[in-house]
Amino acid sequence: MPALSVCIALSSPEARCVQVDISISSNESPSIAVPLMTREAFATAIGLPVGVLVAQCDRGYWPQVTKGKRVFINVEAVRLEALRRALDSQP
Repeated sequence: MPALSVCIALSSPEARCVQVDISISSNESPSIAVPLMTREAFATAIGLPVGVLVAQCDRGYWPQVTKGKRVFINVEAVRLEALRRALDSQP
């Protein structure tokens, strides 16, 4: 599958374009398409041991949402932060 170009309109009149490669080989897992995930599911999705991710969450490295006794990783906030950093790193 070819790379997909995504244009993001910012406050300026010009639009900045980011090229995103959406090709997936047979040994890669597909992209995460949910806004919230349990810490265990997110750790599995990104390939970290659950204990490492839980420790990183306790230190505030990942955005979390708590609903009752359940704790979820805010995957949408992670996506937006990655996009912001990608746009900031472009010349």
